[in-house]
Amino acid sequence: MTEEHLRTAGLSRSKALAMKDICTRVNAGTIPSAALINQMPDIEIYERLMDVRGVGSWTVDILMMFTLCRPDIMPVTDYGVRKGFQVLYRKRALPSPKQLLKLTEKWRPHRSVAALYLWRIADTAKKIKKKKSLSK
Repeated sequence: MTEEHLRTAGLSRSKALAMKDICTRVNAGTIPSAALINQMPDIEIYERLMDVRGVGSWTVDILMMFTLCRPDIMPVTDYGVRKGFQVLYRKRALPSPKQLLKLTEKWRPHRSVAALYLWRIADTAKKIKKKKSLSK
């Protein structure tokens, strides 16, 4: 399909170009099949997919957590995960991705579950804050 045709489906120019890149890579065999990717080590998945236009570490992390059900993924660039860590440990500032990676090493090999809890903590803290502001 042309970029223009993809745009008529509601895709932005950037997303249309990303879709075209994905299709080109799938046809060339540089993006592995679902069966193959499920057997690959995490580092190899990052290496293969991070070159794809529009795909970053967050996208790969989420794919590995929710599609591949990998048990030890910590999406350190995710705002919700960083916010949950900040709330849980009562930090004044959000941890940087690099800090979060280091601080969560002790949670191996269950960091995917920890990330789910951190998202929940951030979400709960947001709801509590909103409820308090409404009651004032």
